Amino acid sequence: MKTTQDNFLVPESPAVHAAGVAHESAPPAAPGPVSLPSPASITAAAQPPALQDGDYYLEGGRMVFTAAYHLRRGYCCGNRCRHCPYQDWTT
Repeated sequence: MKTTQDNFLVPESPAVHAAGVAHESAPPAAPGPVSLPSPASITAAAQPPALQDGDYYLEGGRMVFTAAYHLRRGYCCGNRCRHCPYQDWTT
């Protein structure tokens, strides 16, 4: 902001909306994708929790983990799990 002779504050850029308040020329960027942990950062001490009743169901002979299990595990594995609470893989 610059000050005029009359001590008025004037925006330095021409980006001023109707109320006379300076604003950014572009809207803020949307948050980026979830960053996944590297395989090296997942150590033997950070193994997934033991399975409990309701953690998965079988579909066509495959285990499908529930959102409750993923939340207990605590991170997104990046395998595009159907019920992942950390990332929307449907798009």
